[in-house]
Amino acid sequence: MIRKLPRIESQALRTISSQDNLQLIARPRLLKTLDDANAGRLIFIHAPAGYGKSSILAQWVHHRTERGELTCWLNLRESDREVSVLTSNLWNSITSVLGDDKELPDLGGLSDQDIYRLIRNRLAKAEGSLTIILDDYHMSSSTKLNNFIGALARDKVCTNHCFVICSHSRPEIPVGGLWVRGDLKSLDINDLRMSRNEVAEMFEAAGEPAQQSLIDSVYNRTEGWAVAVKMARLISAEQQSYDLFKGFDGKQADVATYLAERVVSNLSADALTLLKSIVPLSHFNEELLEHMAAVENCAETLQELESCGVPISRDSDNENWRRLHPIFRDFLLSMNEMEKVEFPAILEKATTWFARRGDIEEAVTLALETNLVTLAADIAESAGGWRLIYKGLGNMGPRIVDLVERLPEESWQHFPKLILGHAVASAKSGNLSLAEFQLERFERNVAAMDDGLAREFRLIKLLLFLYSDRQVPLSELPKLENSLASIATDDYVQIALSHNLLCFQYLENSMLDQARRYGDLAIQSFQNAGALFGEVHLYTHLGQAHYFDGDLKSAVQHYRTMIEKVRQNLGEKSDLDAIGQVLYAETLVEQGDLEAGEQILNWALPHIADNDSWFDILAAGYYTAVRIQKIRKNDNAALAILDQAAQTGHRRDYGRLRRFVMRERISLLASIGLPSEAAALAESKGLGEESISKLVFNTLPSRLRGDVPAIMWARIYFEQQRYDLVLNTLAALEEAQDSRSSFLRQLKLNLLKLRTYLAMQDMQVAGKLGDQILLNAASLNYCASFLDEGDLIGDFIQRRARNSDLSPILGERYKKLASRLAAIVKPKSDLHFTTREESVLQCLKKGLSNKEIARTLNISENTVKFHVKSIFRKLNCTSRTQAVLAAREITSN
Repeated sequence: MIRKLPRIESQALRTISSQDNLQLIARPRLLKTLDDANAGRLIFIHAPAGYGKSSILAQWVHHRTERGELTCWLNLRESDREVSVLTSNLWNSITSVLGDDKELPDLGGLSDQDIYRLIRNRLAKAEGSLTIILDDYHMSSSTKLNNFIGALARDKVCTNHCFVICSHSRPEIPVGGLWVRGDLKSLDINDLRMSRNEVAEMFEAAGEPAQQSLIDSVYNRTEGWAVAVKMARLISAEQQSYDLFKGFDGKQADVATYLAERVVSNLSADALTLLKSIVPLSHFNEELLEHMAAVENCAETLQELESCGVPISRDSDNENWRRLHPIFRDFLLSMNEMEKVEFPAILEKATTWFARRGDIEEAVTLALETNLVTLAADIAESAGGWRLIYKGLGNMGPRIVDLVERLPEESWQHFPKLILGHAVASAKSGNLSLAEFQLERFERNVAAMDDGLAREFRLIKLLLFLYSDRQVPLSELPKLENSLASIATDDYVQIALSHNLLCFQYLENSMLDQARRYGDLAIQSFQNAGALFGEVHLYTHLGQAHYFDGDLKSAVQHYRTMIEKVRQNLGEKSDLDAIGQVLYAETLVEQGDLEAGEQILNWALPHIADNDSWFDILAAGYYTAVRIQKIRKNDNAALAILDQAAQTGHRRDYGRLRRFVMRERISLLASIGLPSEAAALAESKGLGEESISKLVFNTLPSRLRGDVPAIMWARIYFEQQRYDLVLNTLAALEEAQDSRSSFLRQLKLNLLKLRTYLAMQDMQVAGKLGDQILLNAASLNYCASFLDEGDLIGDFIQRRARNSDLSPILGERYKKLASRLAAIVKPKSDLHFTTREESVLQCLKKGLSNKEIARTLNISENTVKFHVKSIFRKLNCTSRTQAVLAAREITSN
């Protein structure tokens, strides 16, 4: 069924016209009840059609508007069962009422939990109180939606707001706690019935004062049912005769009979023709009716329908949308005369009208509801097919799946972009096997593909590699690059996805310059497409590209940008927030801030293990958590983390994660002095010594974190004191590589070699290699990488820092690194702080800012800065977090 556009009725849009006021009776009792209930969090209004639910709400909103109070009103529909669809409507409604008209972020790929956070965070930022009316809730009620609305109503951030749920039956929203606390008010039939006085007022308002006996008869027979009272008043307007009410008991059948005899039969030919064209439409406006070309002078004929008593209610005066009363519409649909009306033709015209307006969602939904499958497919195909899923239209994924499944397979060749959309939607919903199956069917059924379609097919096929955690062949990347020149400049979605894919794949192969280049382009492309959540994903790729290339500062900047953007839209601890935080924790730990990194991972790592994430995010989280415990020499804790990682890999069927965890377990067993056990485990898992020479297992550029089998066995050989074999294995590994490894990978290899030379007591070679490592200033920031290799490295750095024969540059770098490493693993305990520094340090531990410290200690902010700088120097720290961490280890407080 066609629904009105927009589906938003805000306090700025929803008003009561003078004509409406003639038909509405002021009901101060109900208005006061609603005002009182509005102090709570939730109002239920539930009664069958015709009890005046929408009418009383219209009056209430009118009064609220006059008082300057904010209200948004949504008429729900069946498709609003999809949380993302309701979110889109609710977002637009809220921003319209608040006057900021903030564009809805792209919902593509968001979980329902993150969508909830999006709306929750938006409501939290709203100034003052907002009343949100969800009318016709029965049209969209579902367990998922009930839980969604219930969670919002119960949420503490929504304390100042009130939800009003209007439905045919009592909504099954889980809000028992609100009821107990008095924050839920429920109005039913008994509250909505018109009183005897209100029945009399309705007659008087129409200039038709009636005898008390007539009022009593109408009241008794209608039992206060508003629509029946209105019909009775219209009867009396035609003939003041009590006999006309014989047998009229206010039931729906009698109202229908009246409508047939007293309204429809008295319409002019044009009015009846227009009415028949309206019947299939649940919502309409004059522009749509004129497109239908049912009659001339459509506006005048529509006015005639209203003046003759046809119950037409107005929705939003903004676009003059109207609808027939549902009881009246149901009656018309049952009339014999309606059998002659060509409903399919009417609905087809309406569908094409919506499509021409650019409302693809409405057009496709209407066509599907009326079984115009081919028309729906034509519209979706012309609008871009699979692109609709990435344009933030939250419900188009399910719509495309439904549409394709209703299309006969022999017609697929006519809708190739739509078929690709089915594969994308299936993959995004986690049904990877169906997505792959659909692509195979696509190749069979779409035999002839032009260059443009072939390019789109290749892009979707490569995207499915990412969803299924498979690596894209390197040979495909130049083809994808070359195809960019052939994409239309306004095809933002295809350009953005191509840039995104290139960025990620170049990152996965340690081709970091290219990754950064396409990452920057992808961010711009997603911004052009208005896809915020496509954009924020790119910060994970760009941040990692900088991290592995030795630029920790830029990596931190990208992660913090992502976290800030996500929290602005979704609030804290959403899926995307957790993803950004895990990567940020990795940089903190690399710099030596173990405690801060661990605090983040304590909540973020379990979150990504159970929610939205992918291989490199999970690998970063578990790898970082293990490193923290290894540096602290908590070997059992490190093994326990690997156990958790293995469980996640099995539960989510991530093969790469399971293999990654197994290699790290073998390396950990070796490093804690169990080389025989490590070797036995390697052999049992198909990673015996023969795996050392297999390049397919040891391609360093495509393995960003952790040990490959050759490095794993080098660690086993080290613990067996077979040092020459360690060096030979590492040399052969580097010689076998076809492309350059990342800065971080090379640093770790050099540190393992340095450790080996130190174990061999070859101090001359060790010194040269150590100097070579520190000649790259970036190495100074990667403290954890030095600590990963144990005490041999740390002792070497300390000795080298005391060597007066080194060049000034190297000497200074060794001293700086030695100071940082010492502060992480063994802070000095003989530091002396002045009394004022002690006071400032206590404030730092409480998390106070410089301004807050100055206010607390009654000193100037410049004085605070001076003391903070002195504290940092004494603790060899560069951040407040590091200072607090170091101070906790050297003070009793």
